[in-house]
Amino acid sequence: AGGAKDLLKDRVTGLSLNFDDPNIEEVLSYKIANLVKWVEEDLPLLGQMKSLAKKNIGDNYSLKATIQRLEKCYESLN
Repeated sequence: AGGAKDLLKDRVTGLSLNFDDPNIEEVLSYKIANLVKWVEEDLPLLGQMKSLAKKNIGDNYSLKATIQRLEKCYESLN
């Protein structure tokens, strides 16, 4: 695992797109329209998404978290 799918949870820590979706233009238009609506009407939601994204990165991808995962990996080899 790893990569953008682990970092980004759609409508929780950001907005995601599936570029293989045959309706990508419609999906992108919908998400951009919702983003504009959120900026105009629901700034707290955007702030919450930002906070959750930062927490997710800090909890799972910080140097400390990475070292802890590597330590567990090495310990499992014994």
